[in-house]
Amino acid sequence: MEEASEQQRQLIADLQAQVLEIKKSLEGIARPAPAAPEKAALKMPPAVASVLWVDDQPKNNSYFVQQLVDRGVNVELALSTAEGLRMFDKKTYGVVISDMGRTEDGIYKPTAGLELLKVIRERNKTIPFIIYSSSRGGREHREAAIKLGATTLTTSPTEMVGLLQAALGERG
Repeated sequence: MEEASEQQRQLIADLQAQVLEIKKSLEGIARPAPAAPEKAALKMPPAVASVLWVDDQPKNNSYFVQQLVDRGVNVELALSTAEGLRMFDKKTYGVVISDMGRTEDGIYKPTAGLELLKVIRERNKTIPFIIYSSSRGGREHREAAIKLGATTLTTSPTEMVGLLQAALGERG
């Protein structure tokens, strides 16, 4: 069973890479001019070595976490804003990734990711901060996330793969 899961993971990774290549090609055809300002905001520092990922449901991100680990990236998981901030204060990370809404202290907080972002930005203005959200959370909170200084907010697994590749300094 583990072997089948691994093969499926590899197949999905390959398919996502191919979709990203097609997307890049289409964007090049549609926009031969310089990249739009929103694309510039997606730039990440080269060679991220460590990621802080804050999400109360880490199993939802296990595929992405494994991709990072397979590339030698240290991924540390926090289940709450408070835990994430404690970890952030103790160590230097190359990027922070957060979900938008999460249950903390038994209460669902639909803007927990924004709360984390606000405090992180008070402590560090430049660290890349990605919010990986549900479609609903993305629609409702995208503008606020950008105003607070999120590097980007995505609801797309394929775009998330691209963002992680950019964070690792990889192309396609």
